[in-house]
Amino acid sequence: MSDFAEILKERMQETGYSAERLSGALGIHQNTLYKYMEGRCLPGIGVAAGLADVLSCSVEYLLGRTEAVCAGTYRPRPAFAAWLPMLLKGLGANKYQICRDAGIAHSSIYSWQSGQTEPTLDNVLRIADCYRVTVDFVIGREK
Repeated sequence: MSDFAEILKERMQETGYSAERLSGALGIHQNTLYKYMEGRCLPGIGVAAGLADVLSCSVEYLLGRTEAVCAGTYRPRPAFAAWLPMLLKGLGANKYQICRDAGIAHSSIYSWQSGQTEPTLDNVLRIADCYRVTVDFVIGREK
């Protein structure tokens, strides 16, 4: 998590964003952004994608998983429930295989599928690592 905090602060400095300006651009409370900057927690996938969009980088970069600031072309992140069928197709897997391979509870997948919740970054990282794809691919940003 500390990598995320350090990279976030560096990227903010490189792009000229203050905490006040960035939190305003994302529509989140400044105290929430400070928690990310201090490494006390990670954002959800919506805020992580928003940070990447505003700071012109990939979520993969913000998480310290690549040194390339912008490793591809990104699209607006779709709602995860709408993206899930395409993700499964792209991974060549079904929801049962993801549960088994990535160690994710069946109830989580059903909750994502119904649109009740979205995966945590921890679950996204599990899927990305298990299927050797990027975080941006898993959340639907990567073209």
